[in-house]
Amino acid sequence: MKVRTVAALSALGMLLTSASVWSLTAARPHVEPGSDRSGWSEPRQDDTEDGATTHAAFVRSGTLGVDARLGHARVPGGAAFETFVLVDVHANEAAHARPTSRHLAIVIDRSGSMRGRRMNNAIAAAQGAVRRLADGDSVSVVDYANFGHVLVPPTTLDAEARSRVTAELESLRAAGDTCISCGLETALGLLRQRSGGVDRVLLVSDGEATSGVRDIAGMRRVADGVRATGATVTTIGVDVDYNERMMTAIAEQTNGRHYFVQTPEALGSIFDQELAGLERAVAREAKVELELAPGVTLVDVGGRAFSQNGSHVSVPLGSFSAGEERSVLARVRVAGPGSGSGSGEQPVVTARLRYADLTTGSLAESSGSLGAFVTSDGSRSLLDPSVEERVQRTSSVAALNEANGLFAAGDAVAARRKVAAKLDEVRERREVAVAAAPEAAKPALASRFDREELALGSAASAFAEPPPASTSTPDELRRGKAALKRNAAEAAELAF
Repeated sequence: MKVRTVAALSALGMLLTSASVWSLTAARPHVEPGSDRSGWSEPRQDDTEDGATTHAAFVRSGTLGVDARLGHARVPGGAAFETFVLVDVHANEAAHARPTSRHLAIVIDRSGSMRGRRMNNAIAAAQGAVRRLADGDSVSVVDYANFGHVLVPPTTLDAEARSRVTAELESLRAAGDTCISCGLETALGLLRQRSGGVDRVLLVSDGEATSGVRDIAGMRRVADGVRATGATVTTIGVDVDYNERMMTAIAEQTNGRHYFVQTPEALGSIFDQELAGLERAVAREAKVELELAPGVTLVDVGGRAFSQNGSHVSVPLGSFSAGEERSVLARVRVAGPGSGSGSGEQPVVTARLRYADLTTGSLAESSGSLGAFVTSDGSRSLLDPSVEERVQRTSSVAALNEANGLFAAGDAVAARRKVAAKLDEVRERREVAVAAAPEAAKPALASRFDREELALGSAASAFAEPPPASTSTPDELRRGKAALKRNAAEAAELAF
């Protein structure tokens, strides 16, 4: 099996993603006056001029609902074409899981830089999480500095065990270097001893990795091992001296979130938020599978780890809490029929969602096929509005991270220019997409574009700070570093 990993937060990956998105969206495809705009409609079976039908979208309900669609419902015949496949997966807000084994693994940096308030607040946040977990849930605690150490092995909680774990946490003392990979690998050993439950890892760090794995590609491989157990890793960067690119990469690789807390006192609220998500878990081991039709090749999957074996593509999405949503955006190239073959449906992909349904205690599956209608007159539908928004979001994440790289290199002007150009583009595409969307879909679509504009606007404000530099005053240096961390966290949340 050939395994490929798309690193949406690495500089090269973002440049490639940005270029890929631009190649499909920079110029509006020509649509003849009065031609069909079915690519902009609600999911349905679309009628064509010769009475045939094409299936450019489908919706499936369940504990995890699926909304899948092609970027273009109609494409010109006679040549190969590229389009997008978007699979939105959303957990039912009202779903409730049956009693389920839940495990929280807390991985705490205890290197020398954590001494004082940071260590004290990390201990307090972990103790708060242990007190909130229900009887029957399990918890483990790993601390790391020069090496990883199991402070508390997986422990099923009751009143006595809860008291014992909170007391063990008091023994943590800060000293030594920072081996983040040691902490993750130690937690991985514990996760491999479990099966059948929902596992969430909270990884806390305040500094650069100074020993063990120190490159992002290597850390992604460690994180991929954790993801393979079915666990999600939430990363929490404390203060302004940690490596935001590494921490976001770990979270992204495991379908987790990344947080920046500028003051240690904010750790407790992040722990509470993540614990609430664990408590509301309704599905685990979710994955989207794409079976490419003959003549269809995968170009890219934006911002998610995936594996490919021939025409079969698998994208793991991990666990879902009630109300949570994630999506898969794939770009595909279709060979297309020859110019003399006339019009008709061109199969593109079969999309399938598989997951363990925690509301029923059984495995669940939803699937459907997507195809584009090949026109004989050269007409092509515009990009589906939901796909347009997701394409723009992927491109916005790329722009935010590229701008972060420029800012870190000392070029705040170029960083602001990058963000401003992307913000202008998003506003332009938003106007067209929302106008063309079905009336009932307009509010949700507009809200998603709002998120993009808010993240880009926040970045523009952050880049007004002086970039971190050796000539900076201590206060300027701190503000500049905080701008980088805040912007990376905004980009990670937008990509989630």
